[in-house]
Amino acid sequence: MEVSTAGCLRAVLEELEKPTGVPTPCHAVPLVCLPDGNTKPLCVRYMKGLEHEQHRPCPLPHVDYEDRPPCESFARYGACPRGEACWYPHIAMTSTKQTAERPKAAILTSRVYACRLAVRAQELLQRLGDGSENVCHIVGHVSASAKPKADVALLLDREGWSSDQVLARVLSDGDLRGCAIAAFRCDGLAETLEDAAAGAACELAAMGSGAGVVRLSAFPPSSRGAASEALRGAGVSIFDPAAAAAGSGHDLAPRAVVDVVAASKGGKTLYYWGVRGEEAAMASGVPLLSEGGRLFLDEGRTARMRRENAVCRAYFKLEEALRVAGVRVGGGWTCLDIGASPGGWSQCLCRRLGAGNGRVVAVDPAALQFSDTKMVHLPVLAEDTDEFRERVRLASEGRKIDLIACDANVNPNLSARLALSLPQQSARAVLVLSLKNFVGRRKRWEREIAEIAELVEGSGYERVRVVHLFNNAPMEKTLVATRMVPR
Repeated sequence: MEVSTAGCLRAVLEELEKPTGVPTPCHAVPLVCLPDGNTKPLCVRYMKGLEHEQHRPCPLPHVDYEDRPPCESFARYGACPRGEACWYPHIAMTSTKQTAERPKAAILTSRVYACRLAVRAQELLQRLGDGSENVCHIVGHVSASAKPKADVALLLDREGWSSDQVLARVLSDGDLRGCAIAAFRCDGLAETLEDAAAGAACELAAMGSGAGVVRLSAFPPSSRGAASEALRGAGVSIFDPAAAAAGSGHDLAPRAVVDVVAASKGGKTLYYWGVRGEEAAMASGVPLLSEGGRLFLDEGRTARMRRENAVCRAYFKLEEALRVAGVRVGGGWTCLDIGASPGGWSQCLCRRLGAGNGRVVAVDPAALQFSDTKMVHLPVLAEDTDEFRERVRLASEGRKIDLIACDANVNPNLSARLALSLPQQSARAVLVLSLKNFVGRRKRWEREIAEIAELVEGSGYERVRVVHLFNNAPMEKTLVATRMVPR
C-alpha cells in the first residue's frame, strides 16, 4: 500500500509499468557483498533457522536478521504477504521524490488500465496557456498489494481546483469512466483512522447527515474493517446492505458516502478522506453496475454494445480514436476500412457520415455483420495489392479518400505500407491504424511503432499521434495522423 509519487508523468508511468511480482526467497535470494569483494546469496537454511551438517562448512554467508537487505515488498507497498515470518527486515524506503502535494481525488482502476488512465487524466486536467501543461497532475499511486494484478488508485491534483472539479473533469471522459472501478474525494488528511473518522463525522454534521446512515468507500479493501470501526467509534452509522435487504433497523437509506484511502509513505500510514452526498456520489463516484464480477462506475462495454447496437467492441475503438484526436468525419467524406470484418469500424464511419453523400469502402474477404446503403463491401485481400488498389479505385468512383482506417489482424508495418500506398488520398486525409504486437517483446514492439510513426510522417502526414486507447488490448495501440489540423 506504499504511495509512490513522482515529479513528471513519465516517472509515474515507469513506476506503474514495473513488474509487480515480488521475488520470493526460494528462487531470488538477495546477493550480499563479502569482504573479499565477491557477492554471494544469503544462506536460506540459516534464515530458516535450520542447522547445517557438522562435517560440511556452509559456503554461503550467514547474516543476522537486522543486517539483511530490507524486504522489497514492504519497502515498496507497506505490506508483506509473509508478515512476521518474513526473512528480511520490514523497513520502509524513503525518497526525496516522495514529497508530493496532497491529492484532491483518487481514481481506482485495475493495473491493466492504470497507465492509460494516468495519461488520459493528465490530458484532461491540464489546460494550455496557464502553465498547467508542464505540471504532472498525477501526484502518485497506491497499490492494493504486491500481487501482479492488484488494483491501483491514482492520486490526482489540480492547483486551484476542488475535489468535485477534479472528479467531474476526469470522469467526463466516457471511456475513462468505463475503466474506473471507484472514485474518492480526498478533502482531508489524517495520520490515524480515528482522526480521519472524527473529521468525517464533523463534515457529516455540517451537511446535516450526522444522524443518518452513511456508505463507506475504502481502499485498499483490507482497510475497510478498521475504517468501519473508527467511524462507529466517532458515532457514525455504517450502511449495511444485508440489513437493508432484510428491512431491519431504521433510516437504512444512506445519506452520504465517506471515502477513505490509506497509503503507507515513509514508514507511516496516511489517510486521505472525504465526504460526499449520496446523490452526488451515485452520480460520479460509487460503483454502480457489475460486469464479469467487477464493479465499474459506468455500465460496462457489454451493456454499452447493446445500447449502441454495435456490431463488436472494435466500434468503440475507432470512436474513441477519432474523439481523442479531435477528428470530425464530414458528411461527404469517402472512407476506406481495411480489414473490416466483422464491421465495427465501418458501422462507426457510416453513422458519422450521417445523411450526407459520403461512402465507406469496406475491404475484407470475410463476411460483414453490418450493411448500409452508404457502404460498399469488397471481398478481397488487401495484400493482393494490384487487385486491391484497382477495386478501391472503382468502388470510390474516382473520389479522393478522406479517411483510411485499418484494424486488420496483420503486422502493423504491412498495414501501414498498404494504407500509404494508395495514390488517391485527399489533401485532408486522416489515417487510423491499429498497431498490434506481432514481434513479442515490448521494447522491440515499441521500436517498431516508432519506425511506423516515422514512416507515416515521411509520407506527408502531420500530427502523428500514437495512443494506448482504453478500448485497445493490452498489447495494442492506435496511430492517428492527419494531413491538416482536424476541423
